[in-house]
Amino acid sequence: MILVTQNRLLRLDYERLYGEGLRFWTFEFFPLQVALWLDAEAGPRLFPQHALDRTGYTPFARASGPARFLCQNAALRWHRVLLYRWFQLNGLDRDGLISFHGIGEDNPKAGGINVFHAPPEIEAAFGPLLADVGSWIPRRARRIDADQGTDMVMTLDTGAYAECDLTVISETDFFELGVERITEKSIKAAATGLPFVMVGAPRAVERLSELGFQTFGGLIDHQYDFAADPAERLPLVFRSIERAWATCRGDRARWHRLAREQAEANVAHARTGLLPQLDRVMVAPLIVRLARFMETGAIVH
Repeated sequence: MILVTQNRLLRLDYERLYGEGLRFWTFEFFPLQVALWLDAEAGPRLFPQHALDRTGYTPFARASGPARFLCQNAALRWHRVLLYRWFQLNGLDRDGLISFHGIGEDNPKAGGINVFHAPPEIEAAFGPLLADVGSWIPRRARRIDADQGTDMVMTLDTGAYAECDLTVISETDFFELGVERITEKSIKAAATGLPFVMVGAPRAVERLSELGFQTFGGLIDHQYDFAADPAERLPLVFRSIERAWATCRGDRARWHRLAREQAEANVAHARTGLLPQLDRVMVAPLIVRLARFMETGAIVH
């Protein structure tokens, strides 16, 4: 039997618990769909979305004014609650374009967690950040983009990215153990070209690199990417955001100069290189495995 999954580590967990017998192949539907959407020359699409309109967009287009960062959060998850509060307590909420849809009825994805009852491991590690949560958790969605309901996969607010110099990518997975993947959230953010800090699963930055994106290692400390324990990883993420933001805000023109080459390379890669790279590393290997199975009955990893 074969299970096709996004999570590379699921096979390891299954074999540790049950032994071999179920074979795992990796395939990521939404990243591929977004790559089709971003590509300048993509052919027929799986869904009838229009191609992304990039008219007038370029990274670092706003040369004047104060530095700004971007962080978008919709579905309610523990790392997003903690990140939002950390921004508040450190005064960064005044510097960024930060969306957080909160726990109100206008957030259709607010039912994932109960912010008033944190799991013991999160309470033990981050209790001070969660203190008095009822007084600061938004009851009404704080948006910076148009309300797209629950269909946010094929949307990209290029206007918000054009106003910013750094993005904090709030991924789907963080505290879930045994997960290694990225989603379309990271790919869309990387495609805009802004330097980024990733709030996600272990090796998420490495995964973007494997897909051909520049990761701004000279500007941003991505040591958090290798921390498997989320209680260890999140403070490292906070430290990375602090350092990157201090550098960016301290000399915005220099930040642009140091980041521009990688930023423009990422925008170009999203237009012309990402889809072929996904074909090479994900689609073609899966087709080869399927062809071999149909011809010989052999199932390979």
